[in-house]
Amino acid sequence: MNISIKNKTLFFISFIFVVFSGIFLTVIYSQTQNRLELLELEHYENIKFMHTKLTNKEIEFYTNRINANINSNGVREALLAKDAQKLYDISLGRYTTLKNENLNFISMNFYTSDSNLLVDMKYQKLYGENVAKNFNLLQEVQSSKKLISGFEVFDNTLAFRIIQPIFSNKEYIGAIEFSIEPQYILNQMDDYYGVQGVLFVQSPIVSTKDQVNLNGFTLVYNILDSLKLLNGISNTYNFETIKKIEIDFNEIYSAYSFDIKDKDENILAKLIFAKNITKEVLDSKKDLNNVALLLVLALIVTLILVNIGFNKSIRKLENNYGDISQYKSLIDGNLITLSTDLHGNIKEVSDAFCNLSQFSKTALEEINIKSLLHSDISKEEYRIILQTLKEKLYWSGEIKQERKNGDVFWVDVNIRPKFKKNKIVGYDTVMHNITEKKINEELMITDSLTQIHNRRYFNEILPRMINSVKREGGFLTLVVLDIDHFKEYNDTYGHIEGDNTLVDVATTIHNSLKRPDDYSFRLGGEEFALLFKSTSKNDAKIIVERIRQNIISLEIKHEKNSTLKIVTASFGVVTLRNDALVDWGAMYKLADDKMYMAKKSGRNTIEF
Repeated sequence: MNISIKNKTLFFISFIFVVFSGIFLTVIYSQTQNRLELLELEHYENIKFMHTKLTNKEIEFYTNRINANINSNGVREALLAKDAQKLYDISLGRYTTLKNENLNFISMNFYTSDSNLLVDMKYQKLYGENVAKNFNLLQEVQSSKKLISGFEVFDNTLAFRIIQPIFSNKEYIGAIEFSIEPQYILNQMDDYYGVQGVLFVQSPIVSTKDQVNLNGFTLVYNILDSLKLLNGISNTYNFETIKKIEIDFNEIYSAYSFDIKDKDENILAKLIFAKNITKEVLDSKKDLNNVALLLVLALIVTLILVNIGFNKSIRKLENNYGDISQYKSLIDGNLITLSTDLHGNIKEVSDAFCNLSQFSKTALEEINIKSLLHSDISKEEYRIILQTLKEKLYWSGEIKQERKNGDVFWVDVNIRPKFKKNKIVGYDTVMHNITEKKINEELMITDSLTQIHNRRYFNEILPRMINSVKREGGFLTLVVLDIDHFKEYNDTYGHIEGDNTLVDVATTIHNSLKRPDDYSFRLGGEEFALLFKSTSKNDAKIIVERIRQNIISLEIKHEKNSTLKIVTASFGVVTLRNDALVDWGAMYKLADDKMYMAKKSGRNTIEF
């Protein structure tokens, strides 16, 4: 079926407009989500600030009440005399006032200097057992002789406790404790700031029968007005710091979780506050819908205007066909692209790629893309690229290639499959020349004197090699070597000759390693390192011994050497199997220690 140029143009404009609209709406949606996330984070920080402010306020309030009670006539004398009845009678009025002021005020307790519970105002207990062994905060007060506050579970009760030491004539005679239920925090946040919440306590602390349980925590306190919100938290929440909970289409909340910990940082409970963000979410959706409607109207108006003026425009398009062809040539000359079939045979290639690779189009057509890859790229790496294309339908990364004259160039590559009738028939590749960038990167990891890798690259590649061997199996060998008596060499022959010797030794080490994943480094001064995979410890011994002999074979004169009168080196070697590998810092220390053992053993030796 023949489609007129007019209809093709209208379709093309519609398609471009739809693509643009999709991108634009995606950007708008992303910005909207970012604003909502920032809003949620702002709510979280505000609630965190309010929670901290209220907690500090309560500590100050009850500290004042504690001091007032301590300074009441007869309190210190009764505590010193361990007169529980008198202490109870003196404190009863103040205890009753505190209970009336705050229904969540649990208890007022007095403890003797030897950790016995003297008075429990709540249960009217007089002179009880020694409790310090199970009461960490009380132990800390007795040790520090300072006011301590915090959450603790004692006697199967989670409470916020404020404990103040009591002194008589500067002598510690006991302590007083105020305890408040955690629900007080929820009530205060609701009363002062209109923020509601719930409290889940570690299940072993409380009975879990017929109560809401969530990931090892039990709902104990709840002041939420919405049962749906409570169900939403119970069914979908996992104590994330910030999470959006949509309980129905028109009601959306942000839940914020805070840990309640004891003084040892053990989590005792989870405090969850909820903020209604329905208006903000619906406003965002409304804005997005309005933008979409405007785009649709704009498309309709655009198509009408294009259709009205099409007859005139089509003539211009036909006249400008030659300009379009020229534009295509401009793209072909500047955009680095190629297309291959399923087997990697090149079918199409841009002029820009020909200029970069120095191959002609004729030479490139029908050759396999693998022949352009640098020899450093292993079969396994090529297989991973093909596997990724098969599974994810795209691959991107950096690839090292060779020009016709053998020079190396680097490209940043994006490969995607090419479809025909819903079947993959080949791959399209778009590239960006990053050769200059890779050269700069190579300079950053290369020692300027010896031209082998530097300490910076050593710190980067050693952890990577450890992880690789852990995954793939086998042995990893790290060698640390140090030129013997190099300070004396510099003192005798001068620093210029010293530098020349460092270069000669580095070149020998580098040339002694043949495989792509063998690495040599100058760590600093006269200290070098080698890193390579091996099939066994014996294999590693053979390689290191060969390098030691190659350094001797240089026959660089060194009269101050205590072994031979030529330049030698001492080697520390660590070879570990994949299941015995440690972290890179520990492995380096092992090799370094072995090298110093080789020094102590007479130098020009290898310590395994």
